[in-house]
Amino acid sequence: MSIPVYREHPPSPALAPHVECFWTLRSGGALVEPARSRVLPDGCVDLIFDFGDRPAGREAGDPRPRSSLVGAMTAALAVAQAGRVDLLGVRFRPGGAAVFLRLPLGEATDLALDVDGLGEGWGEAARDLHSADTPGERLALLERALTARLRPAAPPDCLVAGAWARIAATAGALSMRALAEELGVGERRLQRLFHERVGLAPRQVASIARFRAAVDQMLRHPDRLLGRIALDAGYYDQPHFNREFARLAGVTPETWRREREVSAPPVGSVQAPSAGSRYH
Repeated sequence: MSIPVYREHPPSPALAPHVECFWTLRSGGALVEPARSRVLPDGCVDLIFDFGDRPAGREAGDPRPRSSLVGAMTAALAVAQAGRVDLLGVRFRPGGAAVFLRLPLGEATDLALDVDGLGEGWGEAARDLHSADTPGERLALLERALTARLRPAAPPDCLVAGAWARIAATAGALSMRALAEELGVGERRLQRLFHERVGLAPRQVASIARFRAAVDQMLRHPDRLLGRIALDAGYYDQPHFNREFARLAGVTPETWRREREVSAPPVGSVQAPSAGSRYH
């Protein structure tokens, strides 16, 4: 089977404050069997363009649009790729999508919205991408499309980015009251800004940050005891870890680890194994 390979590409300096990376997922040929991936929530928003034989979709058979805005996820998503896989995406930094889109990100949570509905010429930009001849041309076109739509970051965007950084630095351990006090804003305003610019509540972001810290440990230390990982990641105990992990990943930590041990990952990666990649 031709294993799809995941690659990341850095954005230009102008886009870097708002864009984490561009990424591609491509197979050398058609897949003999469907490749299935469990996409874990990371709090990010992506624009994804599908140039493959058929749109990648949920296991239930609900294909996403060829060109879509994928909102922040509150739980893992099982994705199946069939035929020739060829995806191009842009992953925004926390709150970063808001400087390119006028859509409140809360309207995209757990959804894949067709870019034709985003306005601001995104439908035309997607058609230009699908008309391009090479992956390099597509990447250049997407970077130009984002640069043309880049608006100066407003103070609320900077506030959300700062709040996310504090949540990530503490792996979700900082209380929302303490976070709001540090930032000098009310909890309700913080909640509203996160809904508009991230698509998740601050407490959801904290839960995902703690979960991703645990996933990162499990990837880097496959033999480490789950009880130790639970405590290191900030969970009260292993039962608490098991419940939260199952809620976000769809399976228990033991099952997720066993799945990775008994079968080779369906998606190859040129990146170091970390919690940063959506395709685990």
